[in-house]
Amino acid sequence: MEILSDLASPLIIGVLLGGLYVVIALGLSLVFGVMKVINVAHGTLVILASYLAFFALSQWGVDPILWLLPGIPLFFIL
Repeated sequence: MEILSDLASPLIIGVLLGGLYVVIALGLSLVFGVMKVINVAHGTLVILASYLAFFALSQWGVDPILWLLPGIPLFFIL
């Protein structure tokens, strides 16, 4: 049973990281499919949002999931 508990954390992290990659890829393919323009800034906005969520967590103790409430409208406008 200890082997299963040792494998659970890397598997969960791998699935979550893979999900992040899928969301980024879907955003890129959607923009390219609709506008026929490659939006290179898409990845930059994702990284910027991640840094801001980390900053909110480390400075103010705001949960990264709660950061989605102001973050989504902010980056939609941006």
